[in-house]
Amino acid sequence: MKRIYTHSDVLHCEVIDSVAEEFINMRSIKTGDFDNVAKCKYEVPDYWTIGEVYERLIEDVQPNENVDSIIETLFKVYNSWVSDSIGRFNTDFYYQNRDYIKECFLTNKQIA
Repeated sequence: MKRIYTHSDVLHCEVIDSVAEEFINMRSIKTGDFDNVAKCKYEVPDYWTIGEVYERLIEDVQPNENVDSIIETLFKVYNSWVSDSIGRFNTDFYYQNRDYIKECFLTNKQIA
């Protein structure tokens, strides 16, 4: 992850599928059966839109500009219940206000 983040200024110009495939092969990541798209009843947001939601959340909750801190925050966000909620495209969670998503993450609960 640190390598991806450190070289993001160059990698963002590459085709995302080829960059992803390269890192999947490099880390020997096995294919899983996760498929939140097949269950979606509505238009599925593209990965740029969802990536923006994650980017804003990581920026909003990470304590400082240190690369290691950013990577640690990234893992915390992606391993949280908030990430699961963002990935449920049949709900409205992923397009909520960024402050709302941040507060849900920080309080570890969905705010009514």
